[in-house]
Amino acid sequence: MTSRNTRILSAKLQALASVSAASILAALPAMAQTPAPQAAQSGAVEEIVVTGTRVVRDGYEAPTPLTVIGVEQIESAARPNIADYVNTLPALAGSTTPSNSSRSVSAGGAGLNFLNLRNLGTNRTLVLLDGQRSVGSQPTGETDVNNIPQALVSRVDIVTGGASAAYGSDALSGVVNFVLDKKYVGVKGEVSGGVTTYGDDRDFKLSLTAGTGFGGDRGHFLISGEATYVDGVALETNRAWNHQGWEITTNPAYGTGAGQSTSVPQRLLLPQLGLHQATLGGIITSGPLKGIEFGPGGSVSQFVYGSLVGTPFMQGGEWQALNLAGTQSLDPRVIHQSVFTRLSYQITDDIEVFAQSSWGYTHGAYSVDAQEYFLANLTIKADNAFIPASVRSQMTALKLTTLQMGSLFGDLPPFATDNTRYTNRYVVGANGKFDAFDSAWTWDAYYQYGKTRVSKKFNDRLNPNVVLATDSVINANGAAVCRIKLTDPNNNCVPWNFFGIGVNSQAAKNYIMTNSVTNVYFTQDVMAASAQGEPFSSWAGPVSLAFGIEHRTEGGGGVADAPSAANLF
Repeated sequence: MTSRNTRILSAKLQALASVSAASILAALPAMAQTPAPQAAQSGAVEEIVVTGTRVVRDGYEAPTPLTVIGVEQIESAARPNIADYVNTLPALAGSTTPSNSSRSVSAGGAGLNFLNLRNLGTNRTLVLLDGQRSVGSQPTGETDVNNIPQALVSRVDIVTGGASAAYGSDALSGVVNFVLDKKYVGVKGEVSGGVTTYGDDRDFKLSLTAGTGFGGDRGHFLISGEATYVDGVALETNRAWNHQGWEITTNPAYGTGAGQSTSVPQRLLLPQLGLHQATLGGIITSGPLKGIEFGPGGSVSQFVYGSLVGTPFMQGGEWQALNLAGTQSLDPRVIHQSVFTRLSYQITDDIEVFAQSSWGYTHGAYSVDAQEYFLANLTIKADNAFIPASVRSQMTALKLTTLQMGSLFGDLPPFATDNTRYTNRYVVGANGKFDAFDSAWTWDAYYQYGKTRVSKKFNDRLNPNVVLATDSVINANGAAVCRIKLTDPNNNCVPWNFFGIGVNSQAAKNYIMTNSVTNVYFTQDVMAASAQGEPFSSWAGPVSLAFGIEHRTEGGGGVADAPSAANLF
């Protein structure tokens, strides 16, 4: 969508710490070493094992469709977030990203990265970290990929076949499993940044990762931290491709009425489309005064309709002034910080125990959705205090008692969201191997607790207040007041002027618009265990079996401000 001139400075300082004895021996003269087998010297690969499901088999014999993304592919893409690269796969084309989630206002979804396999829904895609679950970021349970420790990801396994059910009942469309390099040794860091060809949407990424062994390499410690910042594109105003007015509108020629036909398309995709049922300063949308619009300072003029008038768009006329381009964020501002740690220890040759924790912070700042609006559904009474004199005289002559209008509330700012998330996750577990039925088996078990806290804020109009403010009259003192104040002088209603731009006071704006603030949390407790092995063979080869058990408890709650709790927005 944007052509990016990416400026990247990467500093990856591999293996600058924890130099093991084995690496020192590797540097000794060749005569002090036992010659390696010829196959190893030639670099031949005897087998590639891909753990795309709980049934571990050779990658060429995997029992399910499997896509594997390696770390080299991820790093070469130079994206600020791993989801930006994963989403380039066709199977994940319908995923939720910060760029397309700006309209998720009341749900608080702006700034999130949710994966959507085969476009069947983000809540039907199970996202795992090393085969383990993570607490969701929404009431529907989706995992925000922002919280994955990206610098430690060694590969991404994507399973879209029926075998994904082995991971859980909610893996309806498949599984995306982020596999970490849990034995990384050394120190590595990254500093990268970029800017678009338009000079906006600047971003940068800082990360630092370290890993070391201890206790004779029976133990291992990992820590990884990162910070990313995407400045965003506040409004879709400076993109040439966005100035052509492409929209989908109803075809006025479609239907069963006079001059219409059901053999023509019902919907049309056309350029140079703009609204005609609402303007920033208000427009009369029906009746003998249809087309009178109101501009800066309450000026009155005749609206110029286009050659094709559908619902809610028209083609031509004053389409440029009323094109929706420029009223929505092209890319929101997103700030993200995270820290991941892992400690493991091999208590016996066959059993390893581990503990890991992670903390993530994401702030999706001021993501603009759309302008406030009434589309041809606003009724204004004839005695409204703000009707311009020229229009009032026409209404009197025509004996009109009401006006039907549309408005984009030019005196109000657009819908915008500001969301902050904190995610904490703690995991303890063990894994190992044992022999049974004359074959080798592997097993793993873990307990995970996670909690996500979300503060959601957005600005919106209060519907009851709009109803009262719309119905204004002139009182006995010649002042414009809400009609309700004639019978209830103590009411705090402030009248709203729908006839023009720049015609309303700050008090009027504050009366009909305010911020909705909601604080919610989601928790998840998971206990799971599984075992895998090949107990016997058949004429077709080894038979692989996997067993698993899982118990999961999810919960949540929250506190909303009074207008939100009463559903007044």
